Amino acid sequence: MTTILVRFCQALAVAVPLLSVAPVPVAAEDAPSPDAAVAEAQALLGAGRFDEALAVLRPLTEGDQVYAEVIFLFGLTAIEASRHRSDEAEREALLDEAIGALHVMLTARPELVRVRLELARAFFYKEEDGLARRHFERVLAGDVPDSVKANVQRFLSQIRARRRWTAYLGASIVPDTNIGGASDDETIYIEVFGVELPFTRAAEDLPTSGVGVSVWTGGGYEHPLSDRLRLRSGVDLAVKDHAGGRFDDANFAIHAGPRWLVDPRTELSVLANASRRWVGGSVEHNAAGARIEARRRLTDRTPPGSTATTGA
Repeated sequence: MTTILVRFCQALAVAVPLLSVAPVPVAAEDAPSPDAAVAEAQALLGAGRFDEALAVLRPLTEGDQVYAEVIFLFGLTAIEASRHRSDEAEREALLDEAIGALHVMLTARPELVRVRLELARAFFYKEEDGLARRHFERVLAGDVPDSVKANVQRFLSQIRARRRWTAYLGASIVPDTNIGGASDDETIYIEVFGVELPFTRAAEDLPTSGVGVSVWTGGGYEHPLSDRLRLRSGVDLAVKDHAGGRFDDANFAIHAGPRWLVDPRTELSVLANASRRWVGGSVEHNAAGARIEARRRLTDRTPPGSTATTGA
């Protein structure tokens, strides 16, 4: 596959159009011309004879010159061949070949929508849903026909429906000039029997600066109840740690409830939640309640990852 990628980069350097095939010098008089070989591979692909098409295309990916249409057709054929493999290792190998070829094309020519669409399909069939979704959403953000948009939405709906586990993890250094959020007044006044008396605050109660560490993590699982209904549950944990432990702050929360996939762009969750907060190692408070979450992709051109969310 390394040879394929190197040769393809050479082809791009001379600006070979994606959908045109130029004559390629051949070493022997009886070697088939690229035009004839590509036409044969296209006919085999159309007839569902994917292995035979790959056998025709592979030699063209290993020559002195490799053309963009050959690489694209090779990637497309590898995707279709993978869908007819019962052996998982063979299926993965074909998808890896397709992804490698199409990814190199897209890196050099990111405006090629058809290449991005096929790369997204390859990731989808390999069940790398995060990458597949990202490329499908990039396709939607472009100026593509309605039929393509509808097809992409079907893929996105399947990705959303088969999602089971989610997880996240983050950390940061947190410098703070007032860790406890204390007032900087050294004297406070407290009313005693109708008279305000001055009291001097202890030094440890005054603002304190320092550097802490913040870590947040969590995850969830969704159990399918029907095509559009999931039972959703999850946990969240956020911790801020400061020297000495006096201002340490931790929050732990759990939630559970149904999630409806309303339509290809909209989902709704109704969640019961409970949480506990610790400050300085002691329980600060417990809480319980419910919230409603609504998420919707506003338009086909909404940047990937952007949603409208409401909560209660």
